[in-house]
Amino acid sequence: DGATMNFNEINWPCKGTRGIVAVFVRSMELGRVLHALGVVALLDHALGLRLPLLLLDSEHPVCLLDNSILEAYLRQALPTHLERWPAVLVPRLPVDVSTMHFSDMEKLNIHAMYGLRRSSLWQLFAKYTDDPVRFHELLSAGLKACVALRNVPSAREIVRATSPLLLGFGKEETACHERRLMTEVLVLSETLPDGSDDLQVALGAEVMLMEFRSGQTKRRIDRAVEELGEWLRKVNSQCTVCDFFSWV
Repeated sequence: DGATMNFNEINWPCKGTRGIVAVFVRSMELGRVLHALGVVALLDHALGLRLPLLLLDSEHPVCLLDNSILEAYLRQALPTHLERWPAVLVPRLPVDVSTMHFSDMEKLNIHAMYGLRRSSLWQLFAKYTDDPVRFHELLSAGLKACVALRNVPSAREIVRATSPLLLGFGKEETACHERRLMTEVLVLSETLPDGSDDLQVALGAEVMLMEFRSGQTKRRIDRAVEELGEWLRKVNSQCTVCDFFSWV
C-alpha cells in the first residue's frame, strides 16, 4: 500500500515446498485479496499445499485472514448489481469458496464477477444431481451472469464443471428442462455483440452437449448419411467415365 513498514523483513532462498508456510497480501484492496486467494487455491491444486492467508502491512505485521474474516469481507464487497471485480492478472486466478457459507446464487455471482475454482463449482452443482429442476435453474443463471459481464473464462468453466453431472441425468426426467435451457442459451448467443467469439464457443459447447444427449446429433448424422448414400446411388447409376473423373 506504499506505507513504510514498522518492522524488518529478511529474505532467503529455500528449495522445494518445505519453506512455503503461508501466502501474504500487502493490503485489503479487493483486487489484491482476490489475487492472493487465487494463489492459495492454485498452490492447493498444483502442489497440495493448504496454506493460510496473512495480511502484512504497516499496521498489522502478521494478521491471519481466516475464513470468517474473508467471508465477511467478500460478502461486504458483493454489489447490489453485477459488476466485474478487479483482477491483478488477466486471466484471473480462480478462488475457492467451498469452505465459506455463501448461498448458491452468491457463489454464482462471485464466479461471474471474478471466478471460482472448478472444485467449488462442482460442489455447488453436485448437490442437485437428484433435483434436475434446481440444477438447470442454477446452470441457466450462471451462464446468464457470465454472459452479462462478458466473463469468458467463467462461462467456459461452468460448462466444463457441469458437463459430467449433466450426463448423469436420465433423458426422460430432464428433457423439458434441457429444451428450456437450450432455448435460453440460444437467445443469449443471439444477443451477443460482434467480437464475442470466445463466449459463442462456450455457449455453443453447451448447446452441442444438450443436442448430443437429446439424440438430435445422432438424427442429424443419420440424415446426412442417408442423403450422401442417395447421392452416391444416383452418381453410380448416371455417371459416365467423364463425369467420374470430373467428380474425382
